[in-house]
Amino acid sequence: MEKLLIIEPQHLNFTYEPNKESSSSIRLSNKTDQHVAFKVMTTTPKNYCVLPNIGVVSPGSSCDVSVKMIGPTALPTEGKCSDIFLINTVVASSGATPVDAIKKLFDKEAGLQIQECKLGVIYTFSEVWPNYEKIPLVWVITAIPSL
Repeated sequence: MEKLLIIEPQHLNFTYEPNKESSSSIRLSNKTDQHVAFKVMTTTPKNYCVLPNIGVVSPGSSCDVSVKMIGPTALPTEGKCSDIFLINTVVASSGATPVDAIKKLFDKEAGLQIQECKLGVIYTFSEVWPNYEKIPLVWVITAIPSL
């Protein structure tokens, strides 16, 4: 089955600094001749703000999704990042609205072909954390989903 949307990048990169927000973005490109609805979800919704998190991408166009990591107050547990983003996509009717995408298009009982894409998260540390020894200039933690 042909991919409905080209999703770039395959990993979201965030600078992990105490009490500071960090942003990344996802580009959703529709190379098909159909409208495509999408929904972006994460395993840790309290840690991120995703806008827009639902929408419809017209044929031949693109949509940029902004992902903001809310300012962390502590290092990740055991130095591991397990955050994952899931993007669901499905063919939509030409007049579909984002509300339609949630109410109807992602109803698994409707028998629609839903495509999924998982994005991992990469944290880059470049700051000194309080009460911790100096973290190396660049310390990377990744969560790469299994496909």
